[in-house]
Order: sequence, then C-alpha cells, then structure tokens
Amino acid sequence: MGEESDTLRTSRSRTLYHLSLAGLAFLALRPVAPLVRALDLLLAPSAVLSHLCAPLAWMGGRPAMAGEGQAEADHEAQLALEQAVLASAEPRDPSCVERLAGVRALRAEVSGRPRDDRDRIWLRLAQPDAISSLRTGDAVVSGDAFIGIVDVETSRLAAQVGVVEVQLVTGAQFRLGAEVDPADSRFTGPIVGRRRMVVGGLAPHPDRVLLAVHNPEQPGGVGARVIVREAVRDGVRTHLANGFVLGVLERGIPAAWEYASARLAEESVLGIKPIMDFAHGLHQVLILTDTESETSVDAASDLVLPVQDTAAWRSTRLLLRGEVSPLRAGRKISSGRVTGVSVGAAVSAGTHLLGRVIRVGPLGADLSLIADPGLRISTIALVQDGSSKFPHVLGQLTSLGPGSAGTVRFHWPATLPLVAPSGVDSGTGLPVQIWTGSGDAGLPRGLLIGEARLPFGPGPHVLEVLLATDGHLGYGARVWVGAPPDLLKQGAAPPEEEM
Repeated sequence: MGEESDTLRTSRSRTLYHLSLAGLAFLALRPVAPLVRALDLLLAPSAVLSHLCAPLAWMGGRPAMAGEGQAEADHEAQLALEQAVLASAEPRDPSCVERLAGVRALRAEVSGRPRDDRDRIWLRLAQPDAISSLRTGDAVVSGDAFIGIVDVETSRLAAQVGVVEVQLVTGAQFRLGAEVDPADSRFTGPIVGRRRMVVGGLAPHPDRVLLAVHNPEQPGGVGARVIVREAVRDGVRTHLANGFVLGVLERGIPAAWEYASARLAEESVLGIKPIMDFAHGLHQVLILTDTESETSVDAASDLVLPVQDTAAWRSTRLLLRGEVSPLRAGRKISSGRVTGVSVGAAVSAGTHLLGRVIRVGPLGADLSLIADPGLRISTIALVQDGSSKFPHVLGQLTSLGPGSAGTVRFHWPATLPLVAPSGVDSGTGLPVQIWTGSGDAGLPRGLLIGEARLPFGPGPHVLEVLLATDGHLGYGARVWVGAPPDLLKQGAAPPEEEM
C-alpha cells in the first residue's frame, strides 16, 4: 500500500507539473493581461535577485557597443543628418522665404499625437519659454508646406510638459482659404483669373490621400500647385502662411473606375495631393507668429540631439529570449516601470537601434527587436547622391522579418516616393542610411537602423536593410525614458497597447 501511495503521489505531481508547463506554454503563445501582470509581481523577487547578481554577469558579458572608430563615424553621420533635418523645416521657395521676413518663426519638433485624434499632433519647442507667446491660430509649416494651426485653447499639455497641440489641415472641421498658384503653369498653361477655393479635411477617395476641396471658384488648374491665400481678419491668423504650399490639384479617379464610362470619370474626386506625409512624415516644423520679437528663424545651434541627452536614457541589460516562436525576434530587458520605461520606448546599443519595448512590468520589459515581423518605426533616410547628402522622409517602416544575407526586410509604402535625378538609372536606386525620425512617442530621432538602396518611384516597396548592429548583443544596452510621463498619461498613441 505504501509503494502504491508513493506512486500515486509521484504520478499526481507529474500530472500537475505537465499541466502547469502546458499552461505556461499557452500563456507564452497567447498572453492574458491579468495573469501576465500577476506573474510579474510573483517573479519580482527573482528579478531583484538577478539585479543583485548583475556584476557577476557583467564580468563575462560582451558590451553591445560599437567600436571606437565606428562610433566616431556614426557620430559624424548623426551630425550630418541633424543639420539636414533641421534645415528641412525651413522653406526653400523664394516666396515662402520672403514671407518669413515679416514674422517670427519658432522651431519645434513633432513629439507625438493623441491616441483618439489622428488629425492633431504635439510639438515640443526648441525654446520652451516661447510657448507663452503663442496664440491659437498661429500657422505651422514645414519646408514649403502648410501643416496646420496652433490650438492653445485645447492644449492640455503646454503648461505641464512644454508641449503645444496643433490641429492639422486633414481634420474634418478644418477650413482654409486657398488658390491655385498663378505662378505655377507647369502642366496647365497660363492661368487666367484667380481660382480660389476652400481646403480642409480629406476627400472621399477610396485609394488615395487627398485634401478635400470645397466650393472651388471656377474649374481648371488641375496639375498646378495650390497655395494658402487667407485675408487678414480679426481672429484669423492663417494669413501668416500665405504662399505656403498645400499640394497639387488633382482629379483622383479610383482604381475601380479606370475602365468606366466618361460620365463616371467626370464625377471623379477633386482633391489636393499633399506634399507631406501627414500620417508618419512630420518631423521638424516652424510656428509662424506675429508677436513682437526677432523676425528671423530661431537659431538651431542650441538644440541637443536627443540621442546625446544622457538624462533621457537608462542603462539596461538584455536578458533571455522574449519570444517562444522561432519566427519572432524578441528579448527581455532588466528595466521596467519603476525606472520610467513605457511601451514604445526605444532600446539602443550605442547609437544603433535594437528595437522597441512592447510590454512593461514593474522590474522588466519585453523588447521587440528590429527583425521582429510587425515592428513599426518612424524613419528618415540620409541619401547619398554623388558627393552630396540630403534627407528623405520615409515615414513608417514595418518589419517583415529576416531577409537574405543577414538583412531585414521592411515594407515601405513610399507615400513620398524618391524621384530619380536626371541621368540616373531609375532601376538602381540610391544608397541611403536609415535613421529613426521624430513624431513617435518613445522613439528619439537620430538612432541608426542600417543601410539600404532606396528604389525610385511610387510604392509600396520592400527594402532590404543591412542592420547597423552586428547581432552580438551583450550588456551595454540602454533604454529611452525621455517621453514625459504626463504626455503618455494624457493619451499618447504608443505603437502597441500595454498588456
């Protein structure tokens, strides 16, 4: 009887063990948020013990940092990109440059957008003290493009974390006076008479993003660019951006109508193709205000590259593999909520991006590496064209997983396609370095992702990117905690929800 009892107890223990193992495997494949948080708390003592034993691991760990020569080269490339990106906020068109002579232009960086309103963005000013001088309706531009207006009245963040809210021209209720540029006759011939209209919101086109046109004064002008043209009126401040570009006037024909009758073609959607990627391509901007002050663009010499802001980073360690599936690429890190880490935070090795945090616990977090399918990154490319370099906004890249020869494949929608210069074979593309851009909460600009050849023409394209990291990940990683906690509490949109 005693032996049978021992056998039964052993069998019962093994059954419970296997059931527990199967349950944990199921949770690994399909996490349940309350149980995951409970396990985080249950295993917190083990995490504390691992932190206490960290010095033993450091002795044998390989730091995840670039070599001294490589780090210096990356730093020089960072500075070149920074100068190009900051310069991209300033207009190049002579009429727009002339317009800046009579206003004050404040530099600002896009720092994120509300979760529940994709037609608004948040700006962080290069000179935070200037926030008090802004007024609702001040125009916001980037390069030659009009973006939207400052909305001080509804900005809940300005007084707390120095962030100003902006209403984009894509908003359904936005209205702006505009006209076909009489000086632009590239496709339409000489434009006789004024072709004024009201612009705001998005046109109901199923295939393309077009700004909506309301009450056009007269037909014509298709193919020419549309510029801001507002009268000077009390309470209206968009006249500060007169002459800045909204886009190119087009008559968009949905793909399903290509072989339809002429009558349907005549009923096609009239809209404006913007020259900016409003969803993922906004980085550096200028706020135009007529408050009494200096009348030039604020100098950029005092701006600090975010990746060099040591106060915004925390040292961390890369721990166990974070994904059970061999098709995924993830790790766990030794930093969590108590050290300020939030969902969407970047994790880097030196100046190289390793991935982004997708789940945060009290003392640890799960990291999605660059090669993890589905990882989304706001990016900008530094294009090498002969002896010159210039930035090109890529927008959001989505990882498709490992490619050939150690590369990672990315889906690039090419909302703003790369145009082939004259005399260049359109099939070759141009060599680029791909860096993180701004506008995505938790992801600072200026982290190197890798190198690729950027194809010309409209997308979508698949990019084969050779990563900057060499794949040997050690204990020298760091995690970004620069996103203000108040910003995230008030509804920032992280790349994925916290479980």
